[in-house]
Amino acid sequence: MNPTTTRPRPPRVVHVATADLAVRYLLSHQLRRMVDAGYDVHAASAPGRHAAELARERFTWTAVPMARRIHPAADAVAYRRLVRYFRGVDADIVHTHTNKAGILGCWAGEAAGARAVVTTVHGFYFHEHMPPALRALYVRLYRETFRRCARVFVQSAEDVETAVRERIAPTERIVHIGNGIDLERFDPERPGLDVAAAERRRALGIAPDALVVGIVARVNGEKGFGELVPAIAAARERIQRALHLVVVGDGSHRRRWQRLAAACGVGDVVHWVGERDDVPQWMRAFDVYALPSWREGFPRTLCEAFAMARPCVATRIRGCRELIRHGETGLLVPRRDPRALAEAIVALAADAQRRVAMGRAAREHARAHLDEARVVARIVAEYESLGFPPPAGSVRTAPRAARAPVTGAASSAPVDVPADAARSTDVARAADAAHSASLARPADVAGPANVAVDAGATATDDVPHPASPTKGRTA
Repeated sequence: MNPTTTRPRPPRVVHVATADLAVRYLLSHQLRRMVDAGYDVHAASAPGRHAAELARERFTWTAVPMARRIHPAADAVAYRRLVRYFRGVDADIVHTHTNKAGILGCWAGEAAGARAVVTTVHGFYFHEHMPPALRALYVRLYRETFRRCARVFVQSAEDVETAVRERIAPTERIVHIGNGIDLERFDPERPGLDVAAAERRRALGIAPDALVVGIVARVNGEKGFGELVPAIAAARERIQRALHLVVVGDGSHRRRWQRLAAACGVGDVVHWVGERDDVPQWMRAFDVYALPSWREGFPRTLCEAFAMARPCVATRIRGCRELIRHGETGLLVPRRDPRALAEAIVALAADAQRRVAMGRAAREHARAHLDEARVVARIVAEYESLGFPPPAGSVRTAPRAARAPVTGAASSAPVDVPADAARSTDVARAADAAHSASLARPADVAGPANVAVDAGATATDDVPHPASPTKGRTA
């Protein structure tokens, strides 16, 4: 073949997240769209129970073990693995996600000589309720890391304001992309969906006229289970109909919250169904969606509940307050306040028409603002502005952005951990130690029978690392 007619390979984009769960449930649909756009898409994460599914994906997934918690020795090993992996796949763009991989991936992408390093902020780990000194440590860590990025994609508008105010990245590199989901999958009018939802309620022994509060989340303290379970107990005493809570998700300390449910007298009406792939069917089975988190970025499950026309009750925190219009698409309650949460559940339980109206307004908001196709279009436009357009003839997802290209910092540094990365690791270790100490203090939660809950103890569970996944590559 004449070399002048050889088609160049498409730009190679490598996404990295901490856990395989994040790749599967947060990123996979977005990555498939990028494959459709013509990019050569790779992804890396720690292996876990989703390894086999990811090995069958249309993008190439590679297992790179890393832990969720900060552990300097293990993180140095993960950093070196990422550098070798990025060099091995000859990444054009390294695109990082989630907190741990978001930090390590940026440093490793630069050291590996990636042509551009970008990151998506799904939610800064620091927040307004954090002690000021601890918050300052995290701000410094993000600032040191993100100066290596050509683009900083931010889902939450509040986080955009924070990034600019705290000088976490140069303003011209910060891009607000919002959040989005697959609106075809999360469509309440899909044929057979209501029948499937009714079957799931019936399988749990829930009567058709019962009120079901649902949550889809990782089961830990920071998702507000220490408040939600007592709130269900309190609301149950005031509602003239059967009340149930359905929990879709899992966590290594689930038994702690099961014991709490039993202590609160609601063990028989709190149903733990574990991790599920049929989330739309479960969302449709809920009457009210609850998300009493202590902190969020721009919560994806809240977007999914909106799309499924479900009224929502959530805490008045970053992300939730950006999405919910209080009294119109849902209700906002104070953080870590089980009594207020119970009041909101009781209010919605008493007014079916209000629930329907809120659900309808939420669905309309999702259709107008929460389409993941728009998010991917914004990202691809920025890839183009960095000099990596999709190949000619591929499906275009967006016009080229009218922005000046920004060259990402890159170097051919050896795999040894650089000195400034080591210093940032020290900052991260100090921040993690301080945060762990703050979470060790029992939460001030009062529920039925004055049950005390150490709600923070499960906030930073480690991710299991199988030694050798059944399928997929391992770096």
